[in-house]
Amino acid sequence: YPESAEIHNNLGILYNETKLLDSTVYYFNRAKAYASSSTEHVPIANLIGILGKTGFLNEADSIAKNHSFESDLPYINNKLAINTRLGIESDKPLTKSFLPDSILSKIQFAYLNNYTLNTLKNPDTSVLGTIANFSKYSGNQEFSNELKMLEAYKAYYTGDKAWAKSIMDLLRNLSSTPQQYSKIMGTWMLELRQHELAVEYFKDFRNLPDIPNKLNLGIALLKSGNTNEGLEVLNELKEVKEEGSKEIIEDLLLIFTTHDFNKVMSWEGSLRYQYLHYKKHSLTKDQLSTLFQSFSDANLKTLAGVELMDYYLNLNQPEEALTYWNIINKQNSAGEQAIREANYQHLVLLLQQQNWDELTRVLPEVAIPEERKFDLNWFKALTAEAKGDTAAAREYFNEILNKNPFAEKAIVSATEFFNKRGQELYAYEKLLEALKLNPVSKELQIAYFLQSLKLNLTSYAESALQDLKPVLQADEYAKYKQLLDQALNDETL
Repeated sequence: YPESAEIHNNLGILYNETKLLDSTVYYFNRAKAYASSSTEHVPIANLIGILGKTGFLNEADSIAKNHSFESDLPYINNKLAINTRLGIESDKPLTKSFLPDSILSKIQFAYLNNYTLNTLKNPDTSVLGTIANFSKYSGNQEFSNELKMLEAYKAYYTGDKAWAKSIMDLLRNLSSTPQQYSKIMGTWMLELRQHELAVEYFKDFRNLPDIPNKLNLGIALLKSGNTNEGLEVLNELKEVKEEGSKEIIEDLLLIFTTHDFNKVMSWEGSLRYQYLHYKKHSLTKDQLSTLFQSFSDANLKTLAGVELMDYYLNLNQPEEALTYWNIINKQNSAGEQAIREANYQHLVLLLQQQNWDELTRVLPEVAIPEERKFDLNWFKALTAEAKGDTAAAREYFNEILNKNPFAEKAIVSATEFFNKRGQELYAYEKLLEALKLNPVSKELQIAYFLQSLKLNLTSYAESALQDLKPVLQADEYAKYKQLLDQALNDETL
């Protein structure tokens, strides 16, 4: 049977098992050529799958675009997997006819998995109900952890960070190989700028030969202010030869071991920017200004301006931040991500200026970084409150409190909002929930300490201040200790 599509397809499968790519592709192509219109979907699905798995994504995508077998599940699975890796989101809803009522087969689970991963950022969360339905059947025990992970992924990317973290922490705690979950959670925490939490997850790689995640541990330590430990990790990796990691390690070691500002000014632009990113808190105002002025590239200048806006806004100095906004707002040739970062800092600036009219104008259409889009509820809540729309403000604040324990500033604002309305206990309970998911947040710990005092829970406040002591400056600790002492004194009167 020299022209048998079935034989050539089977030969392709056999050669795939021996990792002989050229022969695999050859036989799948021959099978496609010999197949009838009713059977060609089989070798085409296989061809798309093997090209995708071996990195030939554009070639696989090209074949998928030239054929359409919308009722063939292997073809759909491979097409979804390829599109996910290419960043192409499906415009079709979940096809329920591909799925059973209760017990999933491997190929059916693969469809649910591929569809969910392909549409993670789609705001439609109806797939969560489908996942939950399959999770309740003991016959799907084989896919139990994978279904939970899909639920966590979808929750994270559609805004329910609290639920996503709860699921992943549970899986991590129950697993004999927690690193698979630590890697995902550490990456998410870096993305959310939760560097202390990222450290807690990446610590699982401290003594393992996993270079990318050990490097992430070093970066998280540096970003969280644990410079000595971060440099210790980087020094352990300085002999690494892997392209990409090697350059990052060398750059970071150079940044943290160079103390001559004039030498820094002789570096190329991207390295100077990294120096500003990591070292801005240790530089003088003049040095910060000099570094900013040194950038001629529009993208780097915008990113440098973002760093300085963030720096001054955290110091509650909006007038300084405005100076840099007025400059970078004119950098029209900056990259999209840099512009989005600048827009976010502009929203924070408007918030500190209490410019509610301008916030109302820009909020509906402003483009900010994808990982910050759920922070928009903070700006909307405070704007609604300022304009007297208490119901809308309450709705936005509750959304934050229920779904995002990493939006510390927004949670503090929500606490103040509910305190003003006599709901101190509710605010306390929500702070406690946020702290369970984000226990290393200094801002949340301080808010919890102050809320405990407000409710005369002095023993809880005393315990909270003890936990805070290692991360507070001496003058900060003295200020909060004085508040606690006054509360304890009032109790004895």
